[in-house]
Amino acid sequence: MVEQEILPRLRQRFTLPDPPVCLRLTTFGRSESELAQKS
Repeated sequence: MVEQEILPRLRQRFTLPDPPVCLRLTTFGRSESELAQKS
């Protein structure tokens, strides 16, 4: 999910080094499907 959904959206919004130096996305209290619906 990260490679197909999250990283492409982050690359659209921000300039990311390739490969990313350190990439951490932490969410609490929300499932992956709930986050995908809000995007």
